[in-house]
Amino acid sequence: PRIEKTLFFGSRVVIGTMVDLSRPLTVLIVVAMYVAVRFVMKLTVTGTAVVTNCPGLRRHGRKSGLALSGQGVMAMAIALECTLASNEQALSWALTVIAVAVFINDLLGFAIVRRLMIASGEAISGHRGGR
Repeated sequence: PRIEKTLFFGSRVVIGTMVDLSRPLTVLIVVAMYVAVRFVMKLTVTGTAVVTNCPGLRRHGRKSGLALSGQGVMAMAIALECTLASNEQALSWALTVIAVAVFINDLLGFAIVRRLMIASGEAISGHRGGR
């Protein structure tokens, strides 16, 4: 586990250094579309699979699929591999889009999983902060 965490962190550092934000508006639009498509696919495809195959989660409907689908680390690994294998910087734009979208998906994923766990009774809702 220690080596895996080190490699995971290292890959994120390498990807971060390769991010190309020379066209921020284009990146923002494509990232928004990528996040939306992943969200819809998790809701429809994974959600349908959960409702069909997990009787205990049926009461939560398709939204339970949002918490049970990976956040895209494989997509980032594939984009990194393609970028490193290319002769030019043409694919760095695709890597940028995927890296930013996966980061957004990771942030949203934590919130979605928390809400689902509270709704299912697996966790209790509590407020944060001191007195």
